[in-house]
Amino acid sequence: MAPPDFGDFGALEMIQGIFSTIFVVVTIYIGLVFISKYFEHKNRNLYIFGFFWIGAATFFVAIPLQFFLIWFGITTPDYTYLFTMYVPLPIMTFGWLTAITSLLYFDRRNLFLRVFLLIAILLEISFFVLFFIQPDLIARRSGYFYMEMAPFGMFYVVFLIAFILFSGIFFGRSSLDSNDPEIRMKGRLIIISIMIFAGGAAMDIIIPPLELDLVIKAIITIIARILMSSSGILFYIGFMLPNWSKKILFRKK
Repeated sequence: MAPPDFGDFGALEMIQGIFSTIFVVVTIYIGLVFISKYFEHKNRNLYIFGFFWIGAATFFVAIPLQFFLIWFGITTPDYTYLFTMYVPLPIMTFGWLTAITSLLYFDRRNLFLRVFLLIAILLEISFFVLFFIQPDLIARRSGYFYMEMAPFGMFYVVFLIAFILFSGIFFGRSSLDSNDPEIRMKGRLIIISIMIFAGGAAMDIIIPPLELDLVIKAIITIIARILMSSSGILFYIGFMLPNWSKKILFRKK
């Protein structure tokens, strides 16, 4: 089966490809920074968060790949998008929950993680069944960089992002009651970063199927990429609170 042809590759696609590539590079870099900090602090949550952000980049990695290949007249097949978007998502969400719940110290953590792991396995199995039977039931490609999610694909992504969103906010809120202003600042930044991440992800889910002017659609997509890149940077600052950020956030007036 021949790869799809979506017509001319114009200025809008160029801009989208550039911003998506920047997002992937920035997000992978943030993940690698977290992993490098593990060797300094010996905190295993650091490399788990590192792999989480690398996983977040993997969700979009098919876009820079297509952006690179388009210059050689190659259109990537749909399964490239489906695999990179859906297969890593339950794994990275489980890693995220493993790290977050270890920091929250709540009862029945092991039971919660086992139940989620079972759900994640069922989602993966459902994905592969639909992928081989009827991939359009997961998502349908509508452009070089767009995937319109079917109900299953929408549920799959929204369900997992909801776990990331609520667990991240809960983790951030647990820091707001501290008497230490640095810990409170960490909590605020983490909450903001998670909400920005979820907002950018929601825009990516909602925009493709909408009947909007191509310029407006491209602008919104670019904003989504900027938001998600910013969320990774904010999360790093909130979790690590490096000295340079303290000078900015706690400078005396």
